[in-house]
Order: sequence, then C-alpha cells, then structure tokens
Amino acid sequence: MGAGARALHRTGGRVEEIGRGLAQVQGSGAGYADLSTAVRRLGSAVGTAVEDTGTQTTIAAALADAAAQDIDTAGGS
Repeated sequence: MGAGARALHRTGGRVEEIGRGLAQVQGSGAGYADLSTAVRRLGSAVGTAVEDTGTQTTIAAALADAAAQDIDTAGGS
C-alpha cells in the first residue's frame, strides 16, 4: 500500500505539472484576437481542471500513505 501511495504521489505531481503547462497555452490567432483569447481561456480552464485533478491525486496518495502506516501500526509492524 505504501508503494501505491508513492506511485500516486508521483503521478499527482506529474499531472499538476501538465495542468500548469496547459494553463499557459497561447493562441496564435494570426489576426483573430477573439480566437486567440478563446484559445487562451480554454487552455487556462483545462489547465486548471487538470492541475486540480493532480492535486486530488496527491491528496489520495497522502490518505493511502496514512492508511498504510495505520495498518502497519495495527498489525504490530
């Protein structure tokens, strides 16, 4: 369970990084300011959602790690 928690933690960090990258997407509307703005807004929204998913994954990893420690303690390890 501890190994799974560590894997979740790593994955959560990677997902957060991807989200931050997506949030900084720049539109090159090539003369279409409205399109460029829409692409930036979409990138920001998707990036935030992905980053939040990464944060939730990191939280799940912390909970799994705590549960693993509790199980070890209860089992006398």
